Amino acid sequence: MVKNEKGGSKHKKMGRKFTSNSNVNRKVRYAKEEGEMYACVEKLLGNGMCHVLCADGKQRLCVIRNKFRGRGKRGNTVIIGTLILGGLRSWESQSAGKIEKCDLLEVYDDREYDELKTNVAMDWNMFKHIGQVMTENKTNNEDENMFEIVDNEVDETLESEIMNEIQSGNDNIIGIDSDDEVINIDDI
Repeated sequence: MVKNEKGGSKHKKMGRKFTSNSNVNRKVRYAKEEGEMYACVEKLLGNGMCHVLCADGKQRLCVIRNKFRGRGKRGNTVIIGTLILGGLRSWESQSAGKIEKCDLLEVYDDREYDELKTNVAMDWNMFKHIGQVMTENKTNNEDENMFEIVDNEVDETLESEIMNEIQSGNDNIIGIDSDDEVINIDDI
């Protein structure tokens, strides 16, 4: 292990032993047990919880375990549109009007999602609209924040007047306003 030469100030918490190697191809975990179900994250609630849309079409409250929080979240980032494996709580009593709960068992990345689509016979299109909502919102926001630069023709007389003033050696000129008055820096 590398010697910590930096000393204190919390430098050790970012050491190599805590990083996850994302290049390592890990084995994909499939839903084998009765209570395991594929789901897609719809809404992050905070406090280690999120709403997920499960493969059976029901919306459930997913509890994110501590394994996927803190240092463990580096390779398991849970955002809207992430495919997860959830464990249903069959042992928990169901209250009227309350949403069912499930536990987060596995977080899948894009490579694992493609492998799941090829190996598991399921309607994966039910999760497609969740990821599209995020990309549509992102593109709409980008259009609002962008501006268009249009190349208009410059009035040739205005351009020639500015060039004449510059060539005459008047360095204090910033430009000419609409009334053809010369603007000096000293006037400002």
